[in-house]
Amino acid sequence: MEKLIYLDNAATTLHKPPQVVEAVKNAILTAGNAARGAHGASMQASRTVFETRQKLARLLGCPQAEHVVFTANSTMALNIAIQGILSPEDHAISTDLEHNSVLRPLYALQEQGMGLDFVRADQQGNIRYEDFAPLFRSNTKAVVCTHASNLTGNMLDIARIAEIAHAHGALLIVDASQTAGTVPIDMTALGVDVLCFTGHKGLMGPQGTGGLCIRPGVEIRPLLRGGSGIHSFDRHQPEAYPTRLEAGTLNSHGIAGLDAAADYLLEVGVENIHQKEQALMRRFYEGVRHIDGIHLNILAAIALYRSRDEAWRQRLIGALNAAAEYHFIRTVSVYGAAVLPLLERLDWSGSARWRKQLMDDVRLQAAYYPRFLEPRLAPGEALTPTELQILHLICADKSNAEIGQIMDIKLPTVKTHVSHILDKLDVRRRSEAKTAAKRLRLIPEER
Repeated sequence: MEKLIYLDNAATTLHKPPQVVEAVKNAILTAGNAARGAHGASMQASRTVFETRQKLARLLGCPQAEHVVFTANSTMALNIAIQGILSPEDHAISTDLEHNSVLRPLYALQEQGMGLDFVRADQQGNIRYEDFAPLFRSNTKAVVCTHASNLTGNMLDIARIAEIAHAHGALLIVDASQTAGTVPIDMTALGVDVLCFTGHKGLMGPQGTGGLCIRPGVEIRPLLRGGSGIHSFDRHQPEAYPTRLEAGTLNSHGIAGLDAAADYLLEVGVENIHQKEQALMRRFYEGVRHIDGIHLNILAAIALYRSRDEAWRQRLIGALNAAAEYHFIRTVSVYGAAVLPLLERLDWSGSARWRKQLMDDVRLQAAYYPRFLEPRLAPGEALTPTELQILHLICADKSNAEIGQIMDIKLPTVKTHVSHILDKLDVRRRSEAKTAAKRLRLIPEER
């Protein structure tokens, strides 16, 4: 079985640390409802939840653990922050790089009357930071932006944006869905007022976890109400964080997994993870950058080989050297039957193991597509539609007289067409025309 190379971590991490899996399993078996009782199972769940807040505060630079609020995902966190800070009478600024988890709450408020402007991005996904300042109004309440685009990977200079926003009296809400756990983040040092995160991507926790980190002094109205474990008879949601924004039973099982993931990240170090990710990204980029060159060298090698030019060997060696460096198999094997005879004649000094894998795949492709890139011969001068029709009749062993009757043309005209056909096929007799037509695939093969 081939080893899976997973490249969809922007959607979710697939390979979690083993301790995360074990933590979720243990929580399912032992965890009670956090902050909903004084018995052992409930108290254990409460301790796990609190410890996870502390660890995330350390990882993300949140000044107070109580200001780490848990949600089901970053989408919910962004909705809570955006709808809990902004009102229809306010104005907000965002960018062209945002996920719809940011855009849709903003658009909903815009439909209610809120002003909304965007800093535009160029074709490379870059923004100009000087474009922020002209957009501010007297009622601008917040700037909402991503830390890194999920589509392009472009990172924003959050510290610079925070400085601009605060200079105009606005808050900064940051979507860290793509960076939390993979890029060092200190929200206090960066000047972030609200940091929204998800647990199942770079933080390597289970799906169904996420949250907000809130700077002390920032007030967010509750999006949901009820389901608190304290002040049960109050008509309003408790004022204190985190209960203010945590309505209903927490996902203690998922948070236990996130707790274990946080331990892993604190032990390994986010900076080390970031450096490894950058190295892998660079390796991937260098690899795909060479793909076009590999294809061009292979096609050139095939063309040279067919023209009996020994230069094909160097072209193919160049393609194989690049492909082997990045363990590309399919990039070469896609040519199947066309490249197989070249590979069988080439004395290549590269990895024997990789060459065996390559040859196995090439032969498999050749079996499926035996005529891939097989050169199609053509007559020196293309046949007209009428000549092609007559050629089919010649190949069906019809006489000139029969052809004339079938096509309703005079015999001398048929003879003229036949003469032209023979000339174009570079043959002298009708029997030779049939053979040439088969070779040139001008007529279907007999089955």
